[in-house]
Amino acid sequence: MTEKYDNPQAQSLSRRKFLKLTGGIAGTITLAACAPSTPAPAPTLAPAAPADAAATPEAAVSREPGEIVISLNGENVPEEPMALLSEAFQDTFPNLELAWEYPNLGAGDYPQWLGTQVAAGDIRPDVVSGNYLSSYNGYVNLDQYRKTINPFTGNAWDQDIQWDALRGMNVKGERIMVHMRSVHTYWFYNQEIFDEVSAAPPTTWDEFLNVNDLLLTAGHTPMSINYIWQAPQWLAEIYFDQYHVDWVETVRAQPGDWNFEPDKDGVFTFDRNDPFIHEKYTYNIQRFFQGIMDGNLRFDTAEVADLANNMAKMFPEYATEDFFVISDAYAPFLQKQTAIMSNGTWSIPTMINDMASISPERLEQLKIETDITPFAWSTFENPSMMTSLVQTSAKAVESAPGPYLSIINKNQDQVDNALAFVMFFSSAPGFSLWNQGLQEAKEFAPAGPLLVNNMQDPPEIQELWDKLQFTGNAETNYNGFWTSGGGGDYQTDLRNLFKNVIEETLTPDEYATQLQAYMTENLQGIVERSNISMDDIRNPAREPGA
Repeated sequence: MTEKYDNPQAQSLSRRKFLKLTGGIAGTITLAACAPSTPAPAPTLAPAAPADAAATPEAAVSREPGEIVISLNGENVPEEPMALLSEAFQDTFPNLELAWEYPNLGAGDYPQWLGTQVAAGDIRPDVVSGNYLSSYNGYVNLDQYRKTINPFTGNAWDQDIQWDALRGMNVKGERIMVHMRSVHTYWFYNQEIFDEVSAAPPTTWDEFLNVNDLLLTAGHTPMSINYIWQAPQWLAEIYFDQYHVDWVETVRAQPGDWNFEPDKDGVFTFDRNDPFIHEKYTYNIQRFFQGIMDGNLRFDTAEVADLANNMAKMFPEYATEDFFVISDAYAPFLQKQTAIMSNGTWSIPTMINDMASISPERLEQLKIETDITPFAWSTFENPSMMTSLVQTSAKAVESAPGPYLSIINKNQDQVDNALAFVMFFSSAPGFSLWNQGLQEAKEFAPAGPLLVNNMQDPPEIQELWDKLQFTGNAETNYNGFWTSGGGGDYQTDLRNLFKNVIEETLTPDEYATQLQAYMTENLQGIVERSNISMDDIRNPAREPGA
């Protein structure tokens, strides 16, 4: 999720869960089964540091009346946060109207809608969730504006948000979106069921298999996880990284490459044990595809076969019967139908809320027909595979939640107008109002630590985030390629091939051989789908499309 955003983890989530995707990172947290539930106050805006007025240029915003059309991903988004942002934005720019035109679509349908919009001769939206169509070439490269003065704070924009923590680069290395929080994926477990079978949270893959076997033997369905974006995407990325972290030495930018950064790449030292290694080099997609084309990066290896073998020991045996079609791992876990679920930090406040009090409307939303009995629960990190072929410990997916903000590249006046709004939304003056509006609509349940500077979550939420830990992000540019191929029909084919090995219609060695053959036969099409050419990959010094 190349860095993949066409199929983010937020897809097919319910309205409530979509609105809760406003951030996270992780650690093991034990929470009381019946924690008291009180309405959370809206986030507080810390005073911004005074800016030097003489050094603050006038905002490059059109003085003519106009509108900024905002068409983001999301279903049934409440009016309150939009109204607060509109009023505050127009206090500064009264000549600009914010037109909130949500298509009211989830991640399953929004990409197709966005593709239709950008294919039109006269594109109407200005601000969209571009990660759902990251292959589109018409987004503004936001890195060009990171030092632009934010008219709402007087700071350079990259002082208002933790710029280097942002995801959302396209294959050319352009930053096509900003987001205000981040998420971390791991496992939730029912402590009461674990105690019943005398199981402890696993730290290795073999321990994980043993825990699941204990649960299954005791009559429990071990886990709820889906085959849409969890097992073949999150886990695929996490565990491919364990076996292939040394691919960094092939895919990183080298001196002379178009995107080589001397201050970053010129001082890079490869350390397989560094959990944050993927943040310390510049990825060059041409070198990745060149490595596959030249045979320096291969999939018909003992490492891929070993990885596939480990995955086949787990799935689908220990998952629910509907593993290949289930979308929501949360509801079975909440009902104690499973003892473990694959999920992310956004479910921490969700679990707290649902355990404390669950309304008939919420039960209907989750399609649950009986009431919920609270139970003690906790989390554990992704257990590491420990065979002789692994190179590093397991990381997590530490990625981007919505709202996702991308700007369609139109005329410069309209880009400047949209940029002013995106700066507002992604900094404390705007994002604090967004969260306040969600609170007023009783939809505020953030998913993890803020990336926005000079603001804080309510104390009871911030206390949760203070206990979390970063473990490193495996959702880097190449780790998910073996099960995605860059998306589209290639992803469908590769997911079906992977399904064959975990269903044991292929041996792990046969799977590795067929995976290599598929990549070799389809490389040109995959490259072209990434909006680069075969000539581009032969010349990493040339910017793709230049």
